[in-house]
Amino acid sequence: MSTILVHLLILWGVIAVVLGVILTIHRRGRPLAGLRYAGIFGFVGAAFGVIIGMTTFFASQHYSSMQQAAEREATALGDVAALRGAFPHREGDALRAQLYCYATDVINDEWRRNSDRGSPAVEGRERAVYALLLQVGRLNPKPYNWYTTALSTSLTVGEQRQDRLLESSPQIPVPLWILLYAGAAIIVVFAFFFHLEGRGQLVGMNIAVFLMLTAVVAVLAGLDSPTEAPFGQSPDAMKAERALLAKDLPPPARDAKPFCASLPVPAGEPAALL
Repeated sequence: MSTILVHLLILWGVIAVVLGVILTIHRRGRPLAGLRYAGIFGFVGAAFGVIIGMTTFFASQHYSSMQQAAEREATALGDVAALRGAFPHREGDALRAQLYCYATDVINDEWRRNSDRGSPAVEGRERAVYALLLQVGRLNPKPYNWYTTALSTSLTVGEQRQDRLLESSPQIPVPLWILLYAGAAIIVVFAFFFHLEGRGQLVGMNIAVFLMLTAVVAVLAGLDSPTEAPFGQSPDAMKAERALLAKDLPPPARDAKPFCASLPVPAGEPAALL
């Protein structure tokens, strides 16, 4: 289920419970009187605003960090592909194909996971790239500094991938969400009692508060899940890099899914990495 929908359902449940409790008290014969003084409401509203502001800032930074990590990963992937010119033709082509499928698996399988747990398919491509680089290293490639740079850059790709996975998972702490829901409940209570004497105002204000809180929670949940629809980012940098990698591949690579499915990967880590 969508993370945004989960948070909205929690919010709507909180609002429903609050209004249900108020109506239950009224039906049991206890009179409900409007609140005449708005001083405490101003304090509660200001405090709730501070919580929303802090959470929005935190989530915005998280959203931006995710985009930067994804761009660095795609750039490092392109650097490895560019340095394959120092490799024998056969190994260089095989490396390009694995990098192309790495990008494909990130786009199709790993991007929308919204979790710090990566895709086994992408991990397999990482192993394949490392295995090819180790194989090339045994062939005494020249210039050797190109090879060492390609090897270190491939490790950088793995590091940037871990950064992207970490940033793609929700980061807003649960206690902060609880504060938001508690503040929303208090706002609903005050909005109800401040407009209790006018039925039209009561209905209108509760609808306005409901829509406002829904918008706030939806945006915060969307920022906290930076790869999830409808606010999620798309893997544009990785798509651009995949398009560049595809240029020198055989025609079957144009249909990425069957091409990558037919491209094997090592079952375990290369021996030199164990």
